[in-house]
Amino acid sequence: METKNLALLTVLILLAAGVSGFDFYGYTYNTNKQPLANTNVTVVIYDFSNQMSVVSTRSVLSNASGFFNVTNLSGGLTYGYGASAKHFNGSNADYVGKSLPPFPYMEFSTLTPPINFYLWQGATINFSVFKDSMGQLNFSYQVKDTKLGYSVDQLFTSRINQKTVYVPANRNYSIMFYPDMSFPFSYELNNLSAYSNPIRLDLNLNASETLIWVSGYAKFNGSAGFDSFDVLGYIVEPGNMVYPGMAIPCNISSWRMTGLPPTPANLSDQFNPTTGFFNMTLIGSSLGAKTLLFAVAKVGSNYYGAFRNITLSSTTNDVADFNFTLLPLMGSVVENVSCQLMNMFGPPGTKNVEVKKVLFVFQNASGDRASNVHTEVSMDYSSLGSATFSWMTDADQNSNGTIKLPMLSSNVSMDVFAGTGAPLSTTVTASQLSASQVNITTRAFRPGGIEGEVFTDLYLDMLVNNATCDVPYPPLGCSLIPPVNMSEFNPLSIVMGGGDLSFRMSKRSNNITVHYKRVDLLASGPPDALFDSSANSSSNATAMEEAWRFGSTGPEIYDSILMGMPYTGIDDVGNITVLIGKLYDNDWNVVWNSDNNTIAELPAAYSDFNTQWFNVSSSGMPCDKTNQSALCYADTTNDLVWLTIPHFSGLGPELKGPPRSLSTSNIPLKLGWNLISLPLAV
Repeated sequence: METKNLALLTVLILLAAGVSGFDFYGYTYNTNKQPLANTNVTVVIYDFSNQMSVVSTRSVLSNASGFFNVTNLSGGLTYGYGASAKHFNGSNADYVGKSLPPFPYMEFSTLTPPINFYLWQGATINFSVFKDSMGQLNFSYQVKDTKLGYSVDQLFTSRINQKTVYVPANRNYSIMFYPDMSFPFSYELNNLSAYSNPIRLDLNLNASETLIWVSGYAKFNGSAGFDSFDVLGYIVEPGNMVYPGMAIPCNISSWRMTGLPPTPANLSDQFNPTTGFFNMTLIGSSLGAKTLLFAVAKVGSNYYGAFRNITLSSTTNDVADFNFTLLPLMGSVVENVSCQLMNMFGPPGTKNVEVKKVLFVFQNASGDRASNVHTEVSMDYSSLGSATFSWMTDADQNSNGTIKLPMLSSNVSMDVFAGTGAPLSTTVTASQLSASQVNITTRAFRPGGIEGEVFTDLYLDMLVNNATCDVPYPPLGCSLIPPVNMSEFNPLSIVMGGGDLSFRMSKRSNNITVHYKRVDLLASGPPDALFDSSANSSSNATAMEEAWRFGSTGPEIYDSILMGMPYTGIDDVGNITVLIGKLYDNDWNVVWNSDNNTIAELPAAYSDFNTQWFNVSSSGMPCDKTNQSALCYADTTNDLVWLTIPHFSGLGPELKGPPRSLSTSNIPLKLGWNLISLPLAV
């Protein structure tokens, strides 16, 4: 199965070989930037051209300063390189760096050293699987980050009976098991950091299961009379994620050994297109098996579908009256969905079910197809009588940058993680889903002006994520890299070594700043941002207003945002307030305006904001002049207003206050975090 780790790669298929060796070096730290000596840094070299076979494994220990150097790594243009960092206390890992997918030679060998690994509190997880009637089972597995769907460890090519993995304890995980002679199941690992140190879990999980009949009707507009009708099943992973390429086996009813003659009535799933009745067997698991059922029917050239979730335990009774209300399927592509056909008394085979799908095409800004794109498409069909879930899949080179998904007529949200570029969050409307194809344009990580302006003085920084550093003016020791100009920034190096850190971008000429707190770089490259280069000002005799626009097309892979805006025409002796007067979509169309809309009409995405930001009668949020932790802080020494907000996709804050009457004002220019004062005319 392809997972989010592929979204971090730009895999190049190259035929050349025989490339010289290179060194991989850097430092190992904890998240407070203290050196971690004796950290094991391992590089595994894979051969992409030979089914990801392991070429060699090299390991070194870091010294007292945290320095490590894996020297003279063998090179090859078909090679991939996986790097990991772990610090052990006995047999347990007390600090762990993030798990990474193999990077292609052309990316890994050109990283800008030193590579700094920041390790978190670790957890050691040892797991095995048994079945009541069979004892210990061999299995393959996949460990995922629950929030992001990112694979941190996996084994599909062979079977084992025990496995130990080492993971950061500050995240939640799910383990998908694929045991011999048993149905796949999942197990969730939550709140690991709440366990006492050393964090170690020894799990021996019960894969016992029961066969359960599930029956009901599927109808369109209250009737059936279909040309064809089937119900397909998909495993639902933690986080309500569904991988569309993995329909569960069809006709599990053939596994029943009832002692009755092997007739279709008792050893076969039943799907009646005339009446819409179905009776099929699903698995009930000791740990609970959650399945997404997809009912699909066809009449002539018309295709219909509906989705429902069902969770079955090993003690669940047969389920009746599990009915579907079918609706037209969207899209323009018709293709088969295949599942392995179970035949206890006959040869195995494949069952193909015709389904109508929506075609998504991913392209870059030049119009070329984008490959190695991970997508999560969230659908809330509750108002349509169907399920709420997310398709999780990838557009790779084999698919020429496309994905195809069965969907109903409803708006959907899509998070796109494309290589090491900027992550994208977008909404696709129901009307767009009916087109011949839906084009999604990805773009490189290139923050700048809303009108396409390239800022030559935009500096980027990565910082320690804590209360001391996530402030308007972080101490110098907070920076994990020297602040660098946008033209020199290499996000891949940060993706490799970083994690739950903070990311900051600042325009040197006027100190416009966007500071993302606790950015989750497991997901992708850092989040993008677009903003005006200066405020749009208006005034009268008693009031001054300086309006800005800030936006990001990325998903919320951060906790909150600290945003700094300079002001020039406002007299900060008086009160300063900030009103968020406009909200925008990704194309900068106004979707909410304080002049025409009420707070009750705010888009649902902004329900986590303090409504004071949008309150026209109070001119928005009052700015505190002494408390830097306030939601709005006015730094009257440096003429900057700082906002702390949950997120933004596109918003227009307006600074309001009395007009400045002086002809000149000392406005500081901040270089790095050092301030100098320059007299500027107002």
